[in-house]
Amino acid sequence: MESFESATGLVKPSNHSEPLRFYDFVVNLLEPLQKIGKTRKSKGSGIDPYEQKRKIISSYFTKWRQQVGQDLYPLLRLMLPDLDRERGSFGFKEFGLGKLFIRAMHLSANSEDAKALRNWRSSDSRHVGNFTAMLQDVLERRAYRTFPSSFTIGDINNLLDHLAEATSEEERGSVLEKFYNSLSPLEMRWLIVILLKVRKYGTSEKFILSVFHPDAARLYRLCSSLKRIAWELYDPSRSLSELDTDVEVFSCFQPQLANFKKSTLDFVLEAMHSEHFWIEEKMDGERIQLHMSMGKFQFYSRNARTYTDVYGSSYHDENSKLTQYIIGAFDDRVSQVVLDGEMVTWDPILETIIPYGSLRSTFDSSSTHPTYYPYYIVFDILYLNGKSLIRHSLEARHKILKKVIVRESRRMCILSHKTGQTVSDIDRELRQTIQEGSEGLVIKKPSGTYRLGERMDDWIKVKPYYLEGFGEDLDCLILGGYFGRGKQSKQASSFLCGLRVDHAPGEEPYQRFQSFVRVGGGFTYFDRDIIRKETEGKWQLWSSEALEYFELAGSRQEFEKPDVWIHPRDSLVLQIKAAEVVVSNRFKTTYTLRFPRLEKIRLDRSWKDALSINEFFELKSYAENQEKDVYHVEKKRKVSRKRQPEKKFLHQINSPLKQSTPLSSIFQGLHFVVLPPSKLEKSKQELESIIASNGGTIHQAVTSVPEGKMVLVADKKSTRVLVEEKKGMCSIFRPEWIMDSIIKGKKVAERPYLLFQKEKKYSWEKDLGSLTNSSLSELLTKLGRLDLNIYIPENTRKNLFSSKHLLARETSFPGAFPLSHISAYLDDSGFEISKDSSLKRSQYRLAETILTWNGASVQNTFFSKQLTHIIMFSSDQDRVAYLRRACEFHQINPEIVNYQWLLRLWKEVKVSNDLESQ
Repeated sequence: MESFESATGLVKPSNHSEPLRFYDFVVNLLEPLQKIGKTRKSKGSGIDPYEQKRKIISSYFTKWRQQVGQDLYPLLRLMLPDLDRERGSFGFKEFGLGKLFIRAMHLSANSEDAKALRNWRSSDSRHVGNFTAMLQDVLERRAYRTFPSSFTIGDINNLLDHLAEATSEEERGSVLEKFYNSLSPLEMRWLIVILLKVRKYGTSEKFILSVFHPDAARLYRLCSSLKRIAWELYDPSRSLSELDTDVEVFSCFQPQLANFKKSTLDFVLEAMHSEHFWIEEKMDGERIQLHMSMGKFQFYSRNARTYTDVYGSSYHDENSKLTQYIIGAFDDRVSQVVLDGEMVTWDPILETIIPYGSLRSTFDSSSTHPTYYPYYIVFDILYLNGKSLIRHSLEARHKILKKVIVRESRRMCILSHKTGQTVSDIDRELRQTIQEGSEGLVIKKPSGTYRLGERMDDWIKVKPYYLEGFGEDLDCLILGGYFGRGKQSKQASSFLCGLRVDHAPGEEPYQRFQSFVRVGGGFTYFDRDIIRKETEGKWQLWSSEALEYFELAGSRQEFEKPDVWIHPRDSLVLQIKAAEVVVSNRFKTTYTLRFPRLEKIRLDRSWKDALSINEFFELKSYAENQEKDVYHVEKKRKVSRKRQPEKKFLHQINSPLKQSTPLSSIFQGLHFVVLPPSKLEKSKQELESIIASNGGTIHQAVTSVPEGKMVLVADKKSTRVLVEEKKGMCSIFRPEWIMDSIIKGKKVAERPYLLFQKEKKYSWEKDLGSLTNSSLSELLTKLGRLDLNIYIPENTRKNLFSSKHLLARETSFPGAFPLSHISAYLDDSGFEISKDSSLKRSQYRLAETILTWNGASVQNTFFSKQLTHIIMFSSDQDRVAYLRRACEFHQINPEIVNYQWLLRLWKEVKVSNDLESQ
């Protein structure tokens, strides 16, 4: 294998003495840095902790150069273990390291310390979730050597190289045993940190590299090699020229990254400086750079991991997953090239891109999906035939790229883009990404150059929320918790949430839930504090008892099993927001949320108010069929760094107006839920204050109150409003009804302020005055010619449909109530999520009119013992099956018919009446 020196042309700096002792490195560098930690600058002392760290690191670098020499690479490898690509992986994480130390210390498998190392995540553990602290505790009590070792930094590096190259657990255990027998507890504590490749002194790699050399961070973005930095920049007085920081073939660089999304699309437009921009689809894969020189290939990930053994080292690599299939893809004149792109998974049967999680399955020949294969989508070219292109504009680079790749296939292609200049251009593509299930968009400035390892506004990624109002209404119940690490090791840091299993009509909800989503993002300190206080003492370690209330996925209900669980009656409802709904076999519902995060904790809701499975699918269906422009850009929750007073929810706040004497009793006896108005100048809190001061009672959720007493105040038809309208537990008024009633000093007429008001097409009062046999026939005929969008006031409806009222007036004509033998239930399921919901609603009203006018009774529920017919307005066979099961459950046997059946019956009744009147 070609050596690093010959491959790069660099000469290794020489050291004149042995490396410093490892104990000196720990005591004089790592320990002082950890004591400073991440503290902020003190206002009183004026001491800058970063300046203190700079002095400590700089003085140690100087000490090394004076006592050892110019080659600081051995030192940098231990300071930045996570950046040391030369050493590679050790092949273990916390659990594996614990097993190796059990072997190295010759512990009995049944000893308390061995059990502690194996079960470090258990709630019974002394350091729950904190493996480092647990291992340190065991090592200090079982220390083999209590005084400093004679190991140098060079000795440590040699043993670590040996550990990384070891192929068996026995070899690894042997190396760890040498460490255990030779190092003091303090040295072992820092060795553990190095083995796990983490930094425990609160200092970034960029900061350390900048102290080593001003150009070190810039060079690392170019090459991702600590060795090259140490050997090329060993002299602090030497500076890199622009040519020294160009992309080179077979040198892994840090790719340019897209900046985070802006709060609105208008800000994205501003970042483009009002120029035209490119809109690219954000691919769901892994960022991969392809290097090719004279038919030889190298593939690197964003984190400088090499995948050449998977994707192929040459065109003739028979084991390659990519290179042997792209012969002829490049122009014959191309001898060297570096490409930047996304590696995704392609399903040739469905001819579509599969989600990122399945990419690893293409590496294994024994995969359950052997037909899947990697598909490289190229969006940039950075190097061509010995010349770097990073200073060329994106537009120029793309023109070159189209000439370089002359043959595209389902193995490699160029990512297409669209040109835009307005917010509507982005908005249109956002809607398209939702329909296609894509991850999002990347907006790029065509005139921008390529910035290695930086996030610039030249590239901005935009991820849409699924739909406005969809995520806001996902009220899921906490089923269990997962222990975190570090500071969160003794408490649940993420939660398994579920959907309520639907109960039979007329029955009370029962405590049965299915796993739906795992959420750990969006929680502030105060959110976690609320959860802790509300659930303290109610958590239980996971056991089979939990399966009495929860259903998990998997044949043995083993998927996403939490560490602890909580009884539904003691649990909390979380309002969750997400980017989209995706299919997943990890959760019992078979669906879950992508990028879920907490919006708020719903202390005003209990387990009975949690979203049910059927309600979720109704929301999902409604969101997918929504035609209005309700997409918007994803925003992160703003988290204040300053400590704030404990949050109080609206239902916990005692308004002084409620406690004082009301100004009037206009709204006496009415219960209100106020949603934030979008058009009225008054805020939600102001409206609530006005209602409370005039006798109304404020709630934060629609609850069971006497019929006709619950009012929902809203001025737009959000998903929550549509769901509440369908439940029929409240009247829905616009906020103007509140203000106009206050101005006039009494409740004004309600109908003009109804949010779901339909235009009155026909005056029933005009024809109710004199009903006769002939006028009834004329009225029915007129109904047939009218627009079906009919509104009937509630008081008129009661009079009109009163059998006694009609009987008193109409006993003179025969067949006045030909349908009196029918007791029907009109099934309006799925109206609001249907594309022709207005038509179905009109059909519903006409059906109700026909039935009641002809003497039939209309039931509010379909489990009445007198029920003879269920009338449906759709052909949904799943709904039919559900209704039949429900009827069987309630031991009734009504006939299930459709709307057309009723129309035919009405026609027969009308003809019969006409014949009898002749």
